[in-house]
Order: sequence, then C-alpha cells, then structure tokens
Amino acid sequence: MSDKTHLSVKILSTIGESYALLEGTKNLRKAINRILPKLGEASSVDRVYVFRNYYNPEGEFCLTYLDEWCREGISVQMDNENLFGVPWSIFPELEVDLRNNKVQNGFVRESPNEVFKEVMAQQDIMAYLFIPILVHNEFWGFIGFDNCTREELFTPEQVSALHAFATTLGNLIFAKRSFKKAVRNQRKYKQIISNIQDVVFKLDKSLNITYLNGAWSKMTDRKIQDCVGKPLSCFFVEEGARQLNLELALLDVKGERNLSIRTAFRKVDGSLYYVRVNLKKNQKGDRIEFFGTINDVHQSQINFDLLKESESKFKALFETVEDVLYSLDAQTGRLLIISEKIERFGFKREDFMSDPQFWWMQIVPEDRPVVKRTFTEFVEKKLPLFEMEYRILKPDGSIAWVYDKSGIEYGSDQKAVRIHGRISDITEKKNKEVQLDQTENRFRIITENLPFPFILCKDDDFKLLYYNFAFYENFQSSNFGLGDFEVYWINQIVSSDSRESFLNFIQANSNFSNYEAQINTKEGVQWYSISCQLIPYKLGVARALVFYNINKRKLSELELIRMNDVIQAINQTQMDFSMDNEIQDTFYMLLESLIGFTDSSFGFLGEVLYDENGMPYLKSNAISNISWSDEVDEYYQRNFRVGMEFRNLNSLFGWVLVNKETMICNEVEKDSRRSPHATPPGHPLLHRFLGIPIFKGEKFVGMVGLANKEKPYTQEDVDFLNPFLSSYANLIASLNVNRDKRNAEMLQKQSESLYQLLSENIDDIVTLHDLELKTVYASPSIEKVTGYKADLFIGKDFFHLFDFKPHEGTDFSKFPRFIIPLKHSHTGKEIRLEMLWKPIYTEKGELTSYLAASRDVTERELVLEELKKTLEKEIELNQLKSKFISMTSHELRTPLATIQSSVDMMEIFTEVVQEPKAHEGLVKQIRKIHIQLGRLTQIISDVMLFEKNNEGKLQFNQIELDLRAMIIQLVFNQFAHKENETKVQLDLGEKPLMIKSDPDLLFHIFRNLIENAIKYSPEGSPKPILSLLPNEKSVHVKVIDFGIGIPKEETKFIFDTFFRASNVKNIKGTGLGLSIVNDLIKKLGGKLTCESEENKGSTFTVILPYERNAIAD
Repeated sequence: MSDKTHLSVKILSTIGESYALLEGTKNLRKAINRILPKLGEASSVDRVYVFRNYYNPEGEFCLTYLDEWCREGISVQMDNENLFGVPWSIFPELEVDLRNNKVQNGFVRESPNEVFKEVMAQQDIMAYLFIPILVHNEFWGFIGFDNCTREELFTPEQVSALHAFATTLGNLIFAKRSFKKAVRNQRKYKQIISNIQDVVFKLDKSLNITYLNGAWSKMTDRKIQDCVGKPLSCFFVEEGARQLNLELALLDVKGERNLSIRTAFRKVDGSLYYVRVNLKKNQKGDRIEFFGTINDVHQSQINFDLLKESESKFKALFETVEDVLYSLDAQTGRLLIISEKIERFGFKREDFMSDPQFWWMQIVPEDRPVVKRTFTEFVEKKLPLFEMEYRILKPDGSIAWVYDKSGIEYGSDQKAVRIHGRISDITEKKNKEVQLDQTENRFRIITENLPFPFILCKDDDFKLLYYNFAFYENFQSSNFGLGDFEVYWINQIVSSDSRESFLNFIQANSNFSNYEAQINTKEGVQWYSISCQLIPYKLGVARALVFYNINKRKLSELELIRMNDVIQAINQTQMDFSMDNEIQDTFYMLLESLIGFTDSSFGFLGEVLYDENGMPYLKSNAISNISWSDEVDEYYQRNFRVGMEFRNLNSLFGWVLVNKETMICNEVEKDSRRSPHATPPGHPLLHRFLGIPIFKGEKFVGMVGLANKEKPYTQEDVDFLNPFLSSYANLIASLNVNRDKRNAEMLQKQSESLYQLLSENIDDIVTLHDLELKTVYASPSIEKVTGYKADLFIGKDFFHLFDFKPHEGTDFSKFPRFIIPLKHSHTGKEIRLEMLWKPIYTEKGELTSYLAASRDVTERELVLEELKKTLEKEIELNQLKSKFISMTSHELRTPLATIQSSVDMMEIFTEVVQEPKAHEGLVKQIRKIHIQLGRLTQIISDVMLFEKNNEGKLQFNQIELDLRAMIIQLVFNQFAHKENETKVQLDLGEKPLMIKSDPDLLFHIFRNLIENAIKYSPEGSPKPILSLLPNEKSVHVKVIDFGIGIPKEETKFIFDTFFRASNVKNIKGTGLGLSIVNDLIKKLGGKLTCESEENKGSTFTVILPYERNAIAD
C-alpha cells in the first residue's frame, strides 16, 4: 500500500471516530477540541484549526479563531490577535468560494491576494486546505489544515473525505442547534414529562424504578407496572449496565451530579435498541433520588453504522473495480478523483489532475465533437445519465474503444455539484463485434452462393436455423408458411417412401456422409445425396446438412441394377431351360420373377392357342396357386404341370386375347370390360389387373397376366417387363428347338454394352477390385476427374497409388467410405475424392470382389471446413460476450447497491430539511434516482435472465397455482394507480383457475407484457385489457393494448433478440423483453402469438398447458 493510500485510510478511520465524538458530546466546543488533534495526527499536517463566522456590532461579516491544534515545534496562534474579528472584506474571493462550498487546496506562494500571503507568512504557512462548514446552507465557518514545514497538497480522495466530514459537521451543528431550541421550548411549556418520544423516570436510592412515563412502553414494548420496582440497569445490555453503575459510583468522587451514557437495551423480542440515558442525582438531607430521561438515538446509531459501512464499501469499490472511476466538479469540470486503473491505458494520473482538458484531447478528432455535444447536453438538460462509446488515442499511438458512463450529484439547492462516472475498456469487445460481423457476412456470402442446398438445423428437433437460397428455391413449397416450413421441413421435402427411414437414420447418426434419399422438389421427386456434420453453434451444437443432386446418376444406377437383375433372371431362366428337361420349372421361375419385380399378388403365363373355330384361348405354362378350397387345390395340383385351359373370352384376359393389346386396369370393379361371372365363386377379389400380349415377331404367341399390385400399374411396368416377355416369347418359340441359348447370349451382350455405356458417360468413377484390393476395372471417367488414364490403375492398389492409408481394421465388407486427397496429374490442383466400397457376393454368399463408386467432392469438403471454422469463431465470440455480460452485470450490482444505500441516507437527511421548497425538490430528485435504479436493475436482471436461458442454466420449478389469483396480485402490486384502481382492465372471470407451472417465470412473462402494453400506449388512449380464457387443453391469456402497434412488415422479427420496431421513437427499451418472454413460454410448454396493426394496437396471446409433462431444459 502506498504512503498516500495509507494516509487516506487513516483519515477515513479518524473521520469515523470523529462522528462518534460529535454524537456523544453535548458541548460542541469540547467536541471540536477533542477532534482537532485526531484530524491533525491522521492527516500529518502541522496545524489544524476552526474559524467561525459572525456579524460584529457594525454589521460587518467577520471570522474569528475558535480552536486549534499544533504539532510540537509549531507556533501556537490562539494568542494571535490578528486572527480574531477579521472582516471577510479583506479576502472577498476566498469568502465567495467558501460560501459556495468550494474547497481551497493550494500553495501560499501562488495566491494572488498579497494581504492573504502576508497573514499566512506570519504563521509560517506554506500550503493550506480550507474546507467550508455550511449549516443549513449558511456559511458557518471553515476547518483549516496548514503545512508549515513542507509544500504538499492533499490528494483529491483525501479532500473529498474531509469535505464530507465538514458537511456532516455542519448538519450536526444544525441538528444540535435545533435540539437546543426544542429543549428550550419543552422547558418553557413544561412538556418534558408528557413528551411521548423520551422516557422520563425516577429512581430511588437503590436505583430501583419508582416512576416511568408512557413513552417507556412504546420504546421497550414492556408494561410500566411490570417494570416499576426493578433496577433500571437490568433492562440494559451487560456493558451498558456496568457503565451506568460505574458512572454513578464516580459522581461523588468527581463532585458532579449529572451523567449521560450511550447504551442499548433489549426489547421483549430480543432485539437491541440504542438509547442515551441522562441522569441527575438529587439529594435533600438524607433523602437521595435520581431523575432522568432516556433519549431515542436508535436511528442515528443505525445511520452512523450505515455511513461507516458505506464509506468502507466506497473504498473497496474504488480500489478493486476494474473500470476507471472518476469524479468531476460539475461547475468547473476540474477532475477531483480518478482511480489508478487509468494507467492501464498508458496515461499518468497526474496529467488528468493538472489539466482539465487533458482527457478531451485524447479523444480521436472524429469522435470529439459528438462526445462534447452529448456531454454538454447531458449537463445542461440534467439528463439522468451520460452513456457513450467512443475512441481514444493511447500514448503508444494505438486506438482504444471506451464506454463512458456517468451521473450527476445535485446539492440541496438542486445545482449540480459533482459528476461521478466510470470508463470501461471495450476495445476487445468492439474488435470481436467487427470480427463477428465479418464472419457472419462471410458465412452468408459463402452459403448463399453455394450451387447446392445447405441448411443449419437444431440437433434435437431438427428445426431449421438457417437455409440458403438454393435450398429455398429447390424445396420450399407454397403449401407451408415460413414458420411451418422451419419446423416440418422433413415432412415436406422427404418423400413418404424415404421419410421414416430418413428420420430413424438422422436420429441415430449426428455425422454422416452420402445418405441417399428421395426428395420432393419443385421439379418432382428426385434423388439427393445428404451429408451431415455436427458443429458448434451459439453455446450448443447444430447440424450442417448439404444436399447434392444425384438424380441422374442414381436413376442410372437403379436402372443398371434393375437391368442386371433382369439379365440375371433371364439368364437363369434360359440356363435352366438349357439344363433342365422339366420346362415347367423354368416357366414358374419366370412367373415368380415377374410377380416379384412388379410387386403383384398373383399371376399367370400362358401360350395362345386357337380352337377349331379360330378363336383364341389360353393354356397356362405357369399359374399362381391361389386355391380357396381343398377341391380347387386338388384340381390345381393335378393340372398345373400339364397346363390349364381358359376359353372364356368375356373376361379381362379374354379382352387381351381378342384385341391383342395391353390392358392396364386399376379399378377392376368399375371396368366395363369385366364380366361379373368371369371368376368362379370364392376366387380372390380382383382390384388391379395387368394383361400383356406376347409376340414373336408379328405372331401373337402368348400372354402374361398379373393382379393386385399394391400401387397402380403403369406403362413403366410394361416397359420394364419387356425383356422378360421377349425371353418368354423366345422360350415359347424355342419350345420345339431344344432350349435355344442364342437369346440369352444376346441379352448378355446387351447388358455388358449398357454397363459400358453407363460407366463411360456418368461423371462418377466406377472401379472393380479383387480381394487383395488390386484394381481389375476402372471406368474412363477416372481420367476426367484425376487426369490419370484408366490403364494406370489396372493391377495396382488404389490406396497405395495415392499414398493413402485406410484406418487399421477397416472392414471392406461393411461399405466403408473414404475421403482421399490427391493432386490432378495435369493442373496440380488438390482434389478430394470420396470413395464408397461395396462388397460383391456369389449366390452362395461367397465374397468375390469389391465395387467402388467415387466422386469429386472437393468443393463440398472445402465449404464444410470453412463453415466449421466460421461457426467455431462465432461460438468463441458468443462465449466472450456471455462472460462480458455476466462480469459487467455482476460489477454493476455493487455500485447500484452503494447508490441505493446513499439514496436511503439522503432520504434520512431530507427529513430534517424544513424549508418546503427544498424538501420537495429533494424528494423529487430522490424519487427520480429510485426510478432509474429500478430501471437499471431490471435491465441487468433481463440481461442475466437472457444469458442464463441461452446457457441452459435457467431452472424450472413446477407447482400447482391459481393463475387468476397470481395475475390479480401482480396487477395490484405492480400496476395500481390507487388502492382499488389499476392501469389495466381485467377480464379474468370469477372462479379460480388452477394450473401446474413455474410462478417465477409466469410473473416475469406477464409483468413484461403488461409493462409493454402500458409503455407503448400513448397518454389518453384506453387502458390495456388483460383477459383469461380457459379451454379444454390449454389456457389463453390475452394482453390487448390500443397503443402505437407494430409495422406489419416487422411483426415477424418481434421475438428476435435486441429487435425494436422502427416506430418506438424515444421510448426506452433494450429489445430483450419479448425475446426472453417467448423463450420462457416455450420452456413452460406454451406458445406466444402476436397480432398487431400500426397506430391501432397489439394483442399478445399466451397459450399455456394445464400441466407440462416433459420439462424442457
């Protein structure tokens, strides 16, 4: 601790002791005589003295030496006649300054008054401090501090502390003066005994109580009859009783008859109550009795303790707070106090103290005019606060951002006395804000210019947080509003076939790549590859999803797979035909393939034959067993190998036989071509039917019939079955040529050509690898992507070629995926190749090889990396913001508490101000301070609540409560004009409304909504209405106002953090209220809606469940 700081501490301690001396001594002259040595020793000066003012018989205003203390070796001035009866007209400037409560702290040699310098030199004074003493705004005198052996001034902190003591001394002088006047009046009118404030008592020789007046019961809460006859000391605390007995014993020794002590007694409830006991011994002959009074000094003692506590808090605040604290003289602008924290900016405190314009010159020129203009307006218009962010130039040449906030301290005459403020270094915050803006702009520029859809969604319920223009253009439908689309986007864009599996997949996997699903787009259902990455987002996590259109490639793959399956089925059919003499087995295998490929329930294959009349009929080669009775089953088993004949042409298949045209019938019961008697009784009902004629060249050789597909039959089914039907036609035509294989060989070549066509024309790379991962085949597209010819890869390990090592233990039979970095052989540009491996098995389940599909995903991977970095920076900035808000809010609470304590003391001092106008002005200003303290406290609470909610630290406590009663209590406690009149109209019904919810969160929600309704309703408009509407499953609470309303185009932003409508003008607010309320209502399981029309009013509806089953964290 520095010497000056240590000296300041001693001064503060001595001031506290001086307060006690002033309170405990009746004689002011004696009290001053005891105080001056203490002040002299504590301040380390050479001489301390008091001058008092008076008017001489000629009417001149003079000063006279009242008392002094001198350090050893310093000349005493009490016998100096030149210091008694000195007219103030000799020192007019000094009188004006002291009369205006201005402290004089200076060197004698710098005084312009030669008479003053001569008088001071006669007393060997080199430096002085004059502190005025004002009694009820009258110049009573001043306290002087002289340095006679050194030129040294008091620090601003020490001056402020001593000035405060002088102010208190003046108030005490006024109080004692008033008290003496009151005592004289009491004696004059003989009202001492009847005075209801002081206790009057009599004691006998043994110090037992013989008389008490009525004030005893009021002060002690004890009955008089229960106390008379008992020793007075038994009611005091132990130390007070001992002191009273000791002082009584010393009365005779000292030859005195009066004593006065300060002590405390315990009331009936055990609490302490501070009093002053005044006692006089009265002796007549042998008769001794004591008379006395007990004065109530409880509140003054409490005030004194609070003052000491306040001074202690002020000292702790000044020394520990991180911001720069300062005080200015409101009239001159001269700096009185500034904390050492200013040195963190590189400045010296001495520069500020010596030059009032120093700080203004450190403000950058571009900001200086607006700062000065704002500060001048703040002082001249007596605004509550000066708050501003601006830049300063530090001594090292760097720029720093500061937040400057100050308020004005007014005197009893309503004139500005001091300006107190703090300066915070917000450079890092400002830099972070700039970086955040740049990051967000870069993020949006990148994502909005992506050629493929991109979104951010929540990790838990997948609600959309952000989507780019490509996503909106491709997927959003007019069937949904924006809010619905953000919540139900999966239901809207993912096709019903893929929806359930997609939901199950993303719920089980937070990070994945290349999940393929069918998506509903504005162009119809298309295939997309979806990749997802879990990334940090606003103190939590979010999912980043990229949608890549693979419709063309996927359709080609599916068609290739289907064609391979068709070829395999046809090959198997013809192979079986070649190797098996039982041709019926071949036909049944073919029929099962047709039923399976079309998802039909049953069907038949038949050869067309003609009867003797040339009419066609059908003989089955294969038919499904749909027997509905034992008799029918027996018939089937007997005839299915040799074939069954069907000759009824008045039927659906008969129509195909006659017309030789394909029949697609998806509503059999309504089709006019159907005969009611075409199917025998018991036959399963036909819902859909597909009949296809089979031709060999121009010859009608057969027919296939399929029935009861779950979905409608289409021409695509017919086209898909054409290879089967061609094979069936060949089988029929080759029935007598002993299992001809030529058609199978032709179809095999066709399959290979199709495969080659696909592999050469799609952008993706297709490679085939043996079990040792050596490349067996590489599609030509590999050269287009990598620049390397396909022949380079044949017989080589793909991974070894690009120096890539898969993870140890990778199971290639589990469809592994790799991202392989490589450089293009021609351009040298780095490429990210995504490779998906698929195992190939034989029919017996033996692994034979691997098929790998690869694509260039360079752009996608780079975008994802950039997004991840961007969002990591954003979360870091949000964490810094939260830490700053938490720290600032915490730091603000301490000065707010100190201000509140000081305001409470101001209210106490205001009570003794008798001049009505001054008293009214003080009460008005104190009320303003209370209002602003409440507003600032509410803002801090809102910010802390907002941060707690964002960090997931907000607790939810559900209890059963009467919502109607809670609202009534809130309105009458917080929004009442008079005892039975409120600022809002209530329409709450007559019966209690019980719900289970959190009362603290509900209190905050409805208080905020009602405050907004009142705040944004102009004077003269109807009162806002608050109504309660219980429904079957929920409760609706409406807050209706007739105020300024919200512009229509801005209502969608009303719940956004920090958003304020453009028409609020100068109505104060933070933009946090509705955002916090909306989040709290969601936490309660409810919903908040807003309907508003500008200049007509707004309606906010809170929808709450009767009980929240699942509590949201």
